[in-house]
Amino acid sequence: MSGNANADHEVSNDPAKNESTKTSGWNSLPFELQIMIIESLEHQSFRKAWLNCRIVSRSFQEATERAFKTRIVNKLYFALPMSGFDAVKLAGGPAQDFHPMAFITSAIPFSHISPDNTQVVFQVKRDSKYAVTCDTPLGEIPLRDTQIRIGGRFLPLEPLEKFWWEQAFDRSENAPKIHRKHRPCVVHSELRWSLRNTYEGHIHGSEIRVTMPWRLMMSSVLGDESELANEMRYLARKDLEVTHWHMDPVMEPGMRIALQSEVVRLERFKKCFEDAIHYTAGYKRQRWGYLCELFTTLKGEKSVWYEEWLSVITQGHSLVNTKS
Repeated sequence: MSGNANADHEVSNDPAKNESTKTSGWNSLPFELQIMIIESLEHQSFRKAWLNCRIVSRSFQEATERAFKTRIVNKLYFALPMSGFDAVKLAGGPAQDFHPMAFITSAIPFSHISPDNTQVVFQVKRDSKYAVTCDTPLGEIPLRDTQIRIGGRFLPLEPLEKFWWEQAFDRSENAPKIHRKHRPCVVHSELRWSLRNTYEGHIHGSEIRVTMPWRLMMSSVLGDESELANEMRYLARKDLEVTHWHMDPVMEPGMRIALQSEVVRLERFKKCFEDAIHYTAGYKRQRWGYLCELFTTLKGEKSVWYEEWLSVITQGHSLVNTKS
């Protein structure tokens, strides 16, 4: 450094000082702008923000949590998978007018965050016919108009659904053991994510209300989601478009075009994603009965997971055999 240089403007070789400078620059931004920056991240980067940004500083934590409340928490559902039947039909319809169906999910929408900012509240009041609907082959039909077939007989779903919710909320010593497929879960990113017993549920007349620590819920769901994402990326790096066709200079142009078409890529994505779900769910199930399953049929290129998969297969052969 020359004798005329100002030592105050010298770039420090101390990483801690440089990190402090970056944090100071972040703190100088308006709070709303900090939230907008975090909200604008892509799906995979946004997921990592919850696990990483909140430990940087208090302002990072506050902006990150506000962004997650807006972008994720208020779109979540607390859900109860229901099975044990083999068909569904509209009440009052002809007995022969039924559709084979062995699974329905009853979902309670997000309501609010508690005033002390610790609990997430899911709540629904069934004080009207259309308060709760079921997604069936017949379309969205009111719960009160839905019948399911058990043992050859069609029974109204509504009282059975209430009974199953009561079982899920029962924490007494004599509570029946619930099969993992029937345990309550959180619906996020087109998937059902299992929960540890961190929730409290109550039924009061026509109202169902569930509360749980919202930060613990997000850490659980996003931690599990990260494991699934790692497996999906690992499998994506074995895709033909990455392992062979990108590296073959004499590959027929027609084959290149076919592999890069949206239709072909979409089919490969679905296979990769479903394999990742199957592996991750099986691996975690050995540890604590973890459940990770598709909530709805994949919506193709509209899936948040498709863009994440696509970003892997379009980066070239340098990603092969590097499992993160």
